[in-house]
Amino acid sequence: MRLIIFLSISCLLSCSVEQNNKSVKKYFDTKSYFEQEIKSLSAKGFWIEKEMTFNNKTEKIKTDSVNWEKEMNPFLLIDLCKPSNIGRYSLDSTFINEKRIKLTYRTEDTKADIQLVEIEYNEKQTVHSIHILLRDKNTIYESQTSLVYFTDSAFSIIGKQHIKYTEGITYKVNVSLFKN
Repeated sequence: MRLIIFLSISCLLSCSVEQNNKSVKKYFDTKSYFEQEIKSLSAKGFWIEKEMTFNNKTEKIKTDSVNWEKEMNPFLLIDLCKPSNIGRYSLDSTFINEKRIKLTYRTEDTKADIQLVEIEYNEKQTVHSIHILLRDKNTIYESQTSLVYFTDSAFSIIGKQHIKYTEGITYKVNVSLFKN
């Protein structure tokens, strides 16, 4: 049964494109997924409670007037399927239990901005959550960001940045979603 579920999910997630007369496997389309989520959240009339922390200073906001494209912009910028990512990631699957499976895209390429994407599916074979780990490092700048999205319930963005010869900054945004 687990094999059937895994094969079904794999078939749903993978697709092929012609590139230089050979077939290349694409990854989970993160960009399209989050574009659809924005439409869905708008249509369902969700409102948010948001807690933002920047260098240990916290602000809380509640609003039912949500610009979903602005709120979800960091997720929209993630494009695992862009051509420069093809072939960079290994795919691993883990059965969490009989009802859940997690697919993990991971790279050993330290120059890749997207280091990790974990997608957890529920028993209905729909996305339950997505975790993305971003890293950017050069001789003067280093940043790390963790983005987590739970379908129809919450998301968070946690990060730190450091520029050589300056104090680093840390930030955290936790957003809870509520239906009208």
